[in-house]
Amino acid sequence: MATVSDADYGRLQPGQTQPVDEARQQVTQARDELARAQLRLTDTQHEDELAKADQTAADSDKKRAEAETKIATDSNDPEQKARAHELTETAELHRRAADAHMTYAKKLIDSRKAAVDAAQKRFEVETAKVNLAKEKALQAAQIPAAGKYDMVAMTNRVMNAQRDYDDSARKAQTLDAEASSAQQTWRDLDQQLQARASGANRG
Repeated sequence: MATVSDADYGRLQPGQTQPVDEARQQVTQARDELARAQLRLTDTQHEDELAKADQTAADSDKKRAEAETKIATDSNDPEQKARAHELTETAELHRRAADAHMTYAKKLIDSRKAAVDAAQKRFEVETAKVNLAKEKALQAAQIPAAGKYDMVAMTNRVMNAQRDYDDSARKAQTLDAEASSAQQTWRDLDQQLQARASGANRG
């Protein structure tokens, strides 16, 4: 047996359960962390929607630039040609910024999914530790029922859960760094786009 029953755990006196109580507090923290990670994942849906809207706007800029280019070519007017060239360059920059925004949104979603997975794994670690703490408490209190449980199996369960958590936490950390890098790339391009638009408005 690798799970302490409530009946056996109930044989402990209140003063003998402190390690289990402390382990349960860790479970509560892990559960709260999981809930926060799930909420952050839900919030990324908004970023994805913004990125899609950004791409739609970039498509509109491109069509407008193409239309202006056709007019300028037909008229052969130097001012219209200059305007068409300006619009084309702005549309290309907008496309690059919009694509970078979408890349960031996708990497953010991947990062948040990995964070949820890591939080779930941590919850499993802490839950396994509660069970192990119960067995240790039974042994410390010299309750005969402690002898029917497999301490090695319980310890291995904690070790395996910890290893899974460590792996998932490293993955989440790597993906979070990738998302941050993608966000910076998008912001740099977006700033260039805003500066270009501001200059055009002043002109």
